[in-house]
Amino acid sequence: MSGSPTRRSGSELVPLEMMKDKPDGLDLATPSICFHTDDLEAERARLVGRGVQATEVGEHEGMRNFAFSDPEGRWFAVTH
Repeated sequence: MSGSPTRRSGSELVPLEMMKDKPDGLDLATPSICFHTDDLEAERARLVGRGVQATEVGEHEGMRNFAFSDPEGRWFAVTH
């Protein structure tokens, strides 16, 4: 649609070494996946609006982010 904002997103696999301190009780048996978005607040609001459990937007090692859980309790990160 003409005039609609463009929303960019992406994802990456995160090496386990980066997650060694197990933030927020992260389960290292689940692959660490990080998603990227241009607008953290809007993406978090969209997920929460659909009933997804998500943390507040915060900062970890200088990077703004939030985490969300899938229906089976696995957590994934979203960064800007």
